[in-house]
Amino acid sequence: MRFPVLILLGSLVTSGFARADDEREAETALAGLQANFAFRGRDGTIVALGELVRSQPNAIATERARLWRADLLMAVHRWKESDADYHAVERVTHDPRTHALALRGEANIAMADGHWTSALALLDRATHDAPPELMPDLLERQRMARTSRERFAIELAAWIVFVLLLARLALRLRPSLGRLRVPVESWYVTPLFVLLTIAAWARDAKVGQTLAWLGGGALLVVTIAGAAPPGRTRARVTLDALLLLVMTIALVWIALRRGGVVDPFLETWSAGPA
Repeated sequence: MRFPVLILLGSLVTSGFARADDEREAETALAGLQANFAFRGRDGTIVALGELVRSQPNAIATERARLWRADLLMAVHRWKESDADYHAVERVTHDPRTHALALRGEANIAMADGHWTSALALLDRATHDAPPELMPDLLERQRMARTSRERFAIELAAWIVFVLLLARLALRLRPSLGRLRVPVESWYVTPLFVLLTIAAWARDAKVGQTLAWLGGGALLVVTIAGAAPPGRTRARVTLDALLLLVMTIALVWIALRRGGVVDPFLETWSAGPA
Protein backbone atom coordinates (compact mmCIF):
# COMPACT_ATOMS: atom_id res chain seq x y z
CA MET A 1 0.00 0.00 0.00
CA ARG A 2 2.85 2.34 0.81
CA PHE A 3 4.55 1.75 -2.55
CA PRO A 4 1.71 3.25 -4.72
CA VAL A 5 1.47 6.19 -2.33
CA LEU A 6 5.18 6.86 -2.70
CA ILE A 7 4.86 6.66 -6.49
CA LEU A 8 1.98 9.16 -6.38
CA LEU A 9 3.93 11.54 -4.18
CA GLY A 10 6.95 11.23 -6.41
CA SER A 11 4.91 12.03 -9.54
CA LEU A 12 3.39 15.05 -7.82
CA VAL A 13 6.82 16.36 -6.83
CA THR A 14 8.18 15.72 -10.33
CA SER A 15 5.23 17.49 -11.99
CA GLY A 16 5.67 20.38 -9.58
CA PHE A 17 9.31 20.77 -10.57
CA ALA A 18 8.39 20.50 -14.26
CA ARG A 19 5.73 23.21 -13.87
CA ALA A 20 8.22 25.44 -12.07
CA ASP A 21 10.67 24.92 -14.94
CA ASP A 22 7.95 25.82 -17.46
CA GLU A 23 7.15 28.97 -15.50
CA ARG A 24 10.80 30.02 -15.40
CA GLU A 25 11.18 29.31 -19.09
CA ALA A 26 8.08 31.35 -19.94
CA GLU A 27 9.19 34.23 -17.69
CA THR A 28 12.63 34.25 -19.29
CA ALA A 29 11.20 34.18 -22.80
CA LEU A 30 8.76 36.99 -22.04
CA ALA A 31 11.48 39.12 -20.44
CA GLY A 32 13.66 38.58 -23.51
CA LEU A 33 10.87 39.69 -25.86
CA GLN A 34 10.26 42.81 -23.78
CA ALA A 35 13.97 43.67 -23.79
CA ASN A 36 14.31 43.14 -27.56
CA PHE A 37 11.05 44.78 -28.64
CA ALA A 38 12.82 47.67 -30.36
CA PHE A 39 14.95 45.19 -32.33
CA ARG A 40 12.14 42.78 -33.30
CA GLY A 41 9.52 45.43 -33.96
CA ARG A 42 5.80 45.05 -33.48
CA ASP A 43 5.15 42.43 -36.17
CA GLY A 44 8.09 40.27 -35.13
CA THR A 45 7.07 40.47 -31.49
CA ILE A 46 3.50 39.44 -32.34
CA VAL A 47 4.82 36.32 -34.06
CA ALA A 48 7.23 35.51 -31.20
CA LEU A 49 4.51 35.97 -28.58
CA GLY A 50 2.28 33.60 -30.53
CA GLU A 51 5.03 30.98 -30.47
CA LEU A 52 5.45 31.46 -26.71
CA VAL A 53 1.72 31.05 -26.13
CA ARG A 54 1.68 27.81 -28.15
CA SER A 55 4.79 26.36 -26.48
CA GLN A 56 3.84 27.27 -22.88
CA PRO A 57 0.02 27.44 -22.86
CA ASN A 58 -0.43 26.85 -19.11
CA ALA A 59 2.23 29.13 -17.63
CA ILE A 60 1.13 32.19 -15.70
CA ALA A 61 3.63 34.32 -17.63
CA THR A 62 1.87 33.19 -20.81
CA GLU A 63 -1.25 35.07 -19.68
CA ARG A 64 0.76 38.30 -19.67
CA ALA A 65 2.32 37.36 -23.01
CA ARG A 66 -1.11 36.81 -24.54
CA LEU A 67 -2.37 40.06 -23.07
CA TRP A 68 0.56 41.94 -24.59
CA ARG A 69 -0.01 40.20 -27.91
CA ALA A 70 -3.66 41.29 -27.81
CA ASP A 71 -2.59 44.91 -27.22
CA LEU A 72 -0.20 44.77 -30.19
CA LEU A 73 -2.82 43.17 -32.44
CA MET A 74 -5.32 45.87 -31.52
CA ALA A 75 -2.76 48.56 -32.37
CA VAL A 76 -2.62 47.23 -35.97
CA HIS A 77 -6.44 46.90 -36.15
CA ARG A 78 -6.49 43.09 -36.16
CA TRP A 79 -9.61 43.26 -34.04
CA LYS A 80 -10.80 39.65 -34.28
CA GLU A 81 -7.49 38.11 -33.23
CA SER A 82 -7.02 40.69 -30.50
CA ASP A 83 -10.48 40.08 -29.09
CA ALA A 84 -9.88 36.32 -29.08
CA ASP A 85 -6.67 36.79 -27.04
CA TYR A 86 -8.33 39.15 -24.57
CA HIS A 87 -11.22 36.76 -24.11
CA ALA A 88 -8.90 33.78 -23.61
CA VAL A 89 -6.94 35.61 -20.92
CA GLU A 90 -10.08 36.88 -19.20
CA ARG A 91 -11.49 33.35 -19.09
CA VAL A 92 -8.50 31.59 -17.45
CA THR A 93 -6.61 34.12 -15.36
CA HIS A 94 -6.89 34.28 -11.58
CA ASP A 95 -4.94 37.53 -11.26
CA PRO A 96 -7.29 40.52 -10.65
CA ARG A 97 -5.08 42.97 -12.51
CA THR A 98 -4.69 40.73 -15.58
CA HIS A 99 -8.43 40.02 -15.53
CA ALA A 100 -9.28 43.74 -15.44
CA LEU A 101 -6.82 44.51 -18.25
CA ALA A 102 -8.27 41.76 -20.44
CA LEU A 103 -11.82 43.06 -19.88
CA ARG A 104 -10.61 46.59 -20.65
CA GLY A 105 -9.15 45.35 -23.92
CA GLU A 106 -12.42 43.66 -24.88
CA ALA A 107 -14.24 46.89 -24.04
CA ASN A 108 -11.86 48.91 -26.23
CA ILE A 109 -12.63 46.68 -29.20
CA ALA A 110 -16.36 46.90 -28.50
CA MET A 111 -16.10 50.71 -28.48
CA ALA A 112 -14.13 50.68 -31.73
CA ASP A 113 -16.98 48.65 -33.28
CA GLY A 114 -19.59 51.05 -31.91
CA HIS A 115 -21.03 48.54 -29.41
CA TRP A 116 -21.27 51.00 -26.53
CA THR A 117 -23.63 48.97 -24.33
CA SER A 118 -21.40 45.88 -24.53
CA ALA A 119 -18.36 48.03 -23.75
CA LEU A 120 -20.05 49.48 -20.66
CA ALA A 121 -20.98 45.99 -19.43
CA LEU A 122 -17.36 44.80 -19.83
CA LEU A 123 -15.98 47.88 -18.07
CA ASP A 124 -18.46 47.43 -15.25
CA ARG A 125 -17.18 43.87 -14.74
CA ALA A 126 -13.59 45.14 -14.86
CA THR A 127 -14.20 47.63 -12.04
CA HIS A 128 -15.45 44.91 -9.66
CA ASP A 129 -12.02 43.45 -8.87
CA ALA A 130 -9.58 45.86 -10.50
CA PRO A 131 -6.65 47.08 -8.40
CA PRO A 132 -6.84 50.74 -7.29
CA GLU A 133 -4.25 51.97 -9.82
CA LEU A 134 -6.48 50.88 -12.73
CA MET A 135 -9.72 52.43 -11.44
CA PRO A 136 -9.22 56.00 -12.76
CA ASP A 137 -8.56 54.68 -16.28
CA LEU A 138 -11.53 52.31 -16.20
CA LEU A 139 -13.88 55.01 -14.91
CA GLU A 140 -12.69 57.41 -17.61
CA ARG A 141 -13.35 54.78 -20.28
CA GLN A 142 -16.83 54.26 -18.86
CA ARG A 143 -17.45 57.99 -19.19
CA MET A 144 -16.16 57.95 -22.78
CA ALA A 145 -18.39 55.00 -23.68
CA ARG A 146 -21.49 56.67 -22.23
CA THR A 147 -20.68 59.93 -24.03
CA SER A 148 -20.11 58.13 -27.33
CA ARG A 149 -23.40 56.26 -26.98
CA GLU A 150 -25.27 59.50 -26.29
CA ARG A 151 -23.62 61.25 -29.25
CA PHE A 152 -24.47 58.36 -31.56
CA ALA A 153 -28.11 58.56 -30.47
CA ILE A 154 -28.14 62.32 -31.14
CA GLU A 155 -26.58 61.79 -34.57
CA LEU A 156 -29.20 59.17 -35.43
CA ALA A 157 -31.96 61.59 -34.42
CA ALA A 158 -30.26 64.35 -36.46
CA TRP A 159 -30.23 62.13 -39.56
CA ILE A 160 -33.92 61.33 -39.15
CA VAL A 161 -34.84 64.99 -38.71
CA PHE A 162 -32.68 66.12 -41.63
CA VAL A 163 -34.00 63.49 -44.06
CA LEU A 164 -37.64 64.04 -43.11
CA LEU A 165 -37.43 67.82 -43.45
CA LEU A 166 -35.48 67.51 -46.71
CA ALA A 167 -38.21 65.20 -48.03
CA ARG A 168 -40.82 67.78 -47.00
CA LEU A 169 -38.96 70.42 -48.99
CA ALA A 170 -38.62 68.11 -51.99
CA LEU A 171 -42.36 67.37 -52.03
CA ARG A 172 -43.00 71.04 -52.71
CA LEU A 173 -41.14 70.66 -56.02
CA ARG A 174 -43.71 68.31 -57.55
CA PRO A 175 -45.98 70.96 -59.13
CA SER A 176 -43.04 72.52 -60.98
CA LEU A 177 -40.93 69.44 -61.88
CA GLY A 178 -41.13 70.15 -65.61
CA ARG A 179 -39.59 73.62 -65.35
CA LEU A 180 -37.05 73.18 -62.57
CA ARG A 181 -33.73 75.01 -62.77
CA VAL A 182 -30.75 75.09 -60.44
CA PRO A 183 -31.14 78.30 -58.44
CA VAL A 184 -28.55 81.07 -58.80
CA GLU A 185 -27.50 80.79 -55.15
CA SER A 186 -26.39 77.18 -55.72
CA TRP A 187 -24.02 78.24 -58.52
CA TYR A 188 -22.72 81.00 -56.25
CA VAL A 189 -21.99 78.92 -53.13
CA THR A 190 -20.66 75.77 -54.84
CA PRO A 191 -17.17 77.14 -55.68
CA LEU A 192 -16.95 78.73 -52.22
CA PHE A 193 -17.71 75.39 -50.53
CA VAL A 194 -15.18 73.60 -52.76
CA LEU A 195 -12.38 76.11 -52.12
CA LEU A 196 -12.99 76.18 -48.36
CA THR A 197 -13.02 72.38 -48.17
CA ILE A 198 -9.78 72.01 -50.17
CA ALA A 199 -8.02 74.68 -48.12
CA ALA A 200 -9.16 73.13 -44.84
CA TRP A 201 -8.24 69.60 -45.94
CA ALA A 202 -4.71 70.73 -46.78
CA ARG A 203 -4.25 71.89 -43.17
CA ASP A 204 -6.32 69.32 -41.27
CA ALA A 205 -8.00 66.28 -42.84
CA LYS A 206 -10.64 66.07 -40.10
CA VAL A 207 -11.67 69.70 -40.53
CA GLY A 208 -11.70 69.22 -44.30
CA GLN A 209 -13.93 66.16 -43.97
CA THR A 210 -16.26 68.08 -41.66
CA LEU A 211 -16.55 70.94 -44.14
CA ALA A 212 -17.15 68.47 -46.98
CA TRP A 213 -20.14 67.01 -45.14
CA LEU A 214 -21.36 70.45 -44.12
CA GLY A 215 -20.91 71.95 -47.57
CA GLY A 216 -22.45 69.00 -49.39
CA GLY A 217 -25.50 68.96 -47.14
CA ALA A 218 -25.89 72.72 -47.24
CA LEU A 219 -25.64 72.76 -51.04
CA LEU A 220 -28.38 70.13 -51.23
CA VAL A 221 -30.62 72.16 -48.93
CA VAL A 222 -29.92 75.44 -50.74
CA THR A 223 -30.65 73.87 -54.13
CA ILE A 224 -33.94 72.27 -53.11
CA ALA A 225 -35.08 75.23 -51.01
CA GLY A 226 -34.18 77.68 -53.76
CA ALA A 227 -36.03 75.69 -56.41
CA ALA A 228 -39.13 75.17 -54.26
CA PRO A 229 -41.93 77.75 -54.60
CA PRO A 230 -41.89 80.26 -51.73
CA GLY A 231 -44.59 80.31 -49.07
CA ARG A 232 -47.54 82.54 -49.82
CA THR A 233 -48.33 83.59 -46.26
CA ARG A 234 -46.22 85.08 -43.48
CA ALA A 235 -46.94 82.08 -41.26
CA ARG A 236 -45.71 79.70 -44.01
CA VAL A 237 -42.56 81.73 -44.54
CA THR A 238 -41.87 81.79 -40.80
CA LEU A 239 -42.42 78.03 -40.54
CA ASP A 240 -40.08 77.38 -43.47
CA ALA A 241 -37.39 79.55 -41.87
CA LEU A 242 -37.69 77.68 -38.55
CA LEU A 243 -37.52 74.30 -40.28
CA LEU A 244 -34.44 75.37 -42.24
CA LEU A 245 -32.83 76.40 -38.96
CA VAL A 246 -33.59 72.97 -37.47
CA MET A 247 -32.14 71.29 -40.58
CA THR A 248 -29.00 73.40 -40.28
CA ILE A 249 -28.50 72.43 -36.64
CA ALA A 250 -29.01 68.76 -37.49
CA LEU A 251 -26.58 69.03 -40.42
CA VAL A 252 -23.92 70.69 -38.27
CA TRP A 253 -24.05 67.86 -35.73
CA ILE A 254 -23.89 65.22 -38.47
CA ALA A 255 -20.88 66.95 -40.04
CA LEU A 256 -19.08 67.26 -36.70
CA ARG A 257 -19.64 63.57 -35.98
CA ARG A 258 -18.63 62.41 -39.46
CA GLY A 259 -15.51 64.55 -39.31
CA GLY A 260 -14.62 63.40 -35.80
CA VAL A 261 -14.24 66.92 -34.40
CA VAL A 262 -17.04 67.04 -31.82
CA ASP A 263 -14.67 67.36 -28.85
CA PRO A 264 -12.53 70.19 -30.34
CA PHE A 265 -15.70 72.02 -31.35
CA LEU A 266 -17.28 71.72 -27.90
CA GLU A 267 -14.02 72.80 -26.22
CA THR A 268 -13.81 75.86 -28.48
CA TRP A 269 -17.49 76.65 -27.90
CA SER A 270 -17.20 76.36 -24.12
CA ALA A 271 -14.01 78.48 -24.05
CA GLY A 272 -15.83 81.35 -25.76
CA PRO A 273 -14.13 84.20 -27.62
CA ALA A 274 -10.43 84.71 -26.89
